[in-house]
Amino acid sequence: MSKIYINTELGTEKRCTCCGDYYPLDTDFFYKNGTWRGKAQWTAHCKACFIETYRGDK
Repeated sequence: MSKIYINTELGTEKRCTCCGDYYPLDTDFFYKNGTWRGKAQWTAHCKACFIETYRGDK
């Protein structure tokens, strides 16, 4: 089983549960769900997969 978060020279990266690729953990690649106990909560899918899955043509 692969890790959800990894640390690289670019900083912390998160794995998209849909495509399996790692992207920098910021608002350019993931949507924020809000905060919980002072920590940011991020969507499990990257923005590209989120748009394709939830906002794609039906």
